Amino acid sequence: ILSPASVSSHNVMDEVNFALESGKLVIPVIIAKCIVPFRLRLFQHIDLTENFSEAFENLVSSLNIVKSATTKPGAISVTLINGMETAAGWTLTVDDMDIKTVYGTKYQITNVATGLHKIEVKGVINKETLYASELVNQPPGEITYVTLTLRP
Repeated sequence: ILSPASVSSHNVMDEVNFALESGKLVIPVIIAKCIVPFRLRLFQHIDLTENFSEAFENLVSSLNIVKSATTKPGAISVTLINGMETAAGWTLTVDDMDIKTVYGTKYQITNVATGLHKIEVKGVINKETLYASELVNQPPGEITYVTLTLRP
């Protein structure tokens, strides 16, 4: 998973190097705009920052994952630590689709399909627009808990 934080982390790059040296399948997945490390530039990557739905389908195809229509949907419970600081609430987006403007710190999304989902939140605190996001792998029939904090 590539983001500004992950590409600047020595631990993450050590894990990438270990995976490459062990002959593991490596598919760089970009979740936030960043500079792709030199060692990963030769690999075809999946960019979830542009067209999430299309990129996600490419990722599923790359991993040879078969989606099952018979799996029980789950739920994602989102907690926004600084949600109360947003005067006009915060916007919750799942897979590039606006779900709801939320007032408070918690919201639960129901009937979530099994698989990978991009959770994004946006809010204004002290006249500054702030963001947070996370990729969630939703197991069938379970509640996944996500805790985020709005940041510049």
